[in-house]
Amino acid sequence: DLSNSNSGLVIPTPNSQNETGLKMQMVIPIPNPKISKTLSSKLYHFAGVVIAICVRTTLVQQFCFPSFVWQYIVDGNLDIQAIFDIDNNYKKKIQALQRVISNNSFDGYEYEDNFVVMNLRGESIPLTINGQNEKLDLTNITKYISLAHEYRLNELRPHLDAIKNGFWENIDICEQPLYLDGLTLEYAACGETEVSFEDLKKHTVFRIDEHQQDLFWKVIEQLTSEERTLLLQFATGVPRIPPNRDPRDPFLKVDKLSGSDRLPRSSTCFNQFHWPRYSSFEKALKLVRMAISYGGTLDD
Repeated sequence: DLSNSNSGLVIPTPNSQNETGLKMQMVIPIPNPKISKTLSSKLYHFAGVVIAICVRTTLVQQFCFPSFVWQYIVDGNLDIQAIFDIDNNYKKKIQALQRVISNNSFDGYEYEDNFVVMNLRGESIPLTINGQNEKLDLTNITKYISLAHEYRLNELRPHLDAIKNGFWENIDICEQPLYLDGLTLEYAACGETEVSFEDLKKHTVFRIDEHQQDLFWKVIEQLTSEERTLLLQFATGVPRIPPNRDPRDPFLKVDKLSGSDRLPRSSTCFNQFHWPRYSSFEKALKLVRMAISYGGTLDD
């Protein structure tokens, strides 16, 4: 739910909304306006707890947050580059204003010329009491940029603070590790970003005959990384292989399901993928894809 905008706790990045730039598949912690500040703070605190539980238990999840969210949990720092990374249109406007300052002229400037800024939801927000009518000129551009940056950073800080506090309260260690950075934390909470054929092969054991094992691996080879993520979600309840898992401790267990040429099933509590006997690769691929795409977790 922390990667789903229907939760009311996250929205797609501005780049996703505007279909421009990078990080278009990610979400950022901005609450639905109908959620009170008190409640949203509690919910983001709980989100931090959930992330900590994923780290402690190695039950990794696919949190679709930009890198600055993870780095903020580590050190509490946020700079305007983080906003530029998720909002290409805002970056272009600021760059255009900086050219105005450099050239001492508004020639070629194509943006709104008043004291308003687009927030992360794409809404126009006045930066001063009379911002809708206050015009930009060569004497106040620096003031505008400063106010705009401050507003855009403060949109995120309260929610990031609540996530950060929830995370570290749940981890409950005396001193934060000096070696920890955002990338390491993201890896601990989310695992590898890709589910490769090789990694899955290292962490799978079978209780089916060799012919059916060969069919299973032919199917896995044919699946995309996204489909392998769906298969893990279907079979284990988590979308990624936990980081640094000992290969001697198998993660996915493929066993026999009675019947033939039918949909597979799963027991997510035991990381079991129940594989019926398939008469051909084509039927196996079709039915596995159908199960993982539409079945969610068909748990016993």
